Amino acid sequence: MKSSPTNKTVAIVLGAGKGSRSDLGYNKMFFPMGEKTVIQTAVDKFRIPEISEIIVVAAQSDLCRVKAMFPDLTVIAGGKTRSDSVRRALEHLESKSFKVALIHDGARPFVSQKLIRKVIKTAAASGSAIPVLPVVDALKEVSDGYIRTTLVRDVTACAQTPQGFEFMRIRRAYALTIGEFADDSEVYERSGYDPKTVPGEFSNVKLTYPHDFMRAEFMSVGYGFDVHQLREGRPLILGGVTIPYERGLYGHSDADVLIHAVIDAVLASAGLPDIGVNFPDTDPQYKDISSAVLLERAMSAVKKAGYRVGSVSATVVAEAPRLAPYIVRMRASLAALIGINKDKVSVSATTSENLGATAEGKGIAAKAVAISYRVIPENENRQ
Repeated sequence: MKSSPTNKTVAIVLGAGKGSRSDLGYNKMFFPMGEKTVIQTAVDKFRIPEISEIIVVAAQSDLCRVKAMFPDLTVIAGGKTRSDSVRRALEHLESKSFKVALIHDGARPFVSQKLIRKVIKTAAASGSAIPVLPVVDALKEVSDGYIRTTLVRDVTACAQTPQGFEFMRIRRAYALTIGEFADDSEVYERSGYDPKTVPGEFSNVKLTYPHDFMRAEFMSVGYGFDVHQLREGRPLILGGVTIPYERGLYGHSDADVLIHAVIDAVLASAGLPDIGVNFPDTDPQYKDISSAVLLERAMSAVKKAGYRVGSVSATVVAEAPRLAPYIVRMRASLAALIGINKDKVSVSATTSENLGATAEGKGIAAKAVAISYRVIPENENRQ
């Protein structure tokens, strides 16, 4: 990275927390975002010419792993609190001289380089730059479960990172303060400075709670379709529910066309091969097997690949029998097999309006769409 002699900037990216509020079961910094993790995505945003050095702060237990992620950068162990981690980073830089220091939470991987540059420019000119957003909700002071007072919304703001400061000022501010603080601007303020604000970005969210990891950026969609012939002497099974009818669906397994479409959808949403690859009809072990068993195995593969199915929507195309009385049971059956709430499973039935084989009563078709969220492969990110 090239540095400018008139505007040398150091970026400190904090990733030493455990992220327990995320309920991921592991450090949220290692949550995958495509080919990179959260911390890698955040750090890479600071690889711009205006920044001459990047310091990554990691938990002691994650130090070796984070160092392997950033062989070209300085990685140090953080402290017990956020403020302690910043202090350690500033102490590490004690012998160096910069014009501006940026301090950024690694859990904000969506920060734009436009905002980073704006913070650098403002901090260089004004001594500090704190990105803030207007508060849209009514703010209340609450204690013991009761609202004690209403705060004036027009004079409040939500602070983001990166927060930029004149390097020597923020070093001095942290040296003069003891304890844990909400952010770096509070340390700066308590040291007698007035933090300058700049407009933040609504997209610059901090990944904190479980719903934060259900964003579109982590979502994938899969589509499935299947069709089977109707034949006498076979049971009619749809969505794991046996339906009284004079004919049933023909196939190598129990030919549950609805489950087959769902299997293809959930497998596709996790980037996995389709039902024909995973459970080929040339394999005798799948002869007359329950499709419910196949769906359970497919879900195991999806989980192992690091995905969690969030919702499924399916449509059965059949001229007969009438399926409306069985829809609720189908939804409940599919939800149980997939492992999600039945409110996240939609099943509908329709006809093909006198067009094609299904209209002639020769078969039944099904279509399904599954939405999955990237979680983590079972064999990764284990300390």
